[in-house]
Amino acid sequence: RPDFDVMATYNSMWANDEHRFMVGASANIPIRLGKRRGAVAEAQAERAQLASNLAEKAAEVTFEVKEAYEFLNESHHVVELYVDRLLPAAEENFEAAESGYSSAEVDFLALITALKLLMDTQLKHYEAQADYHQAAAELEVAVGDYHGPNDRDSEARTP
Repeated sequence: RPDFDVMATYNSMWANDEHRFMVGASANIPIRLGKRRGAVAEAQAERAQLASNLAEKAAEVTFEVKEAYEFLNESHHVVELYVDRLLPAAEENFEAAESGYSSAEVDFLALITALKLLMDTQLKHYEAQADYHQAAAELEVAVGDYHGPNDRDSEARTP
């Protein structure tokens, strides 16, 4: 569509009075419609490409969040397994070996083996806790809720 514009000015710098007042009109008539249509098509194609890039990034972020959440959930279950079952069983085994050694029913090698099993289980428990904290940090980063190492709330989320 044509674009019309009207203007009026007054310029006191002109020496003649008839030149001081000016009134005018302009019209922008679109003659090259093909060029404009091409520019519109190019802008629409660029918009579609940006929308596609946005959808791709959203899918990547969704995948990262789901993956981080699953790893956190799995790590939490492993820590619970150590706390609820494996550590108590290793401690009971060591206590039984210790009392058996005290009453001379178990030899020293069995006592040392039970102690080694207990220490290995404790070490794996600490590794599982480290994995849990790593997974929590990865989830925070994926979600965009990372506040740095001085975040006091992260201590309250330890299983």
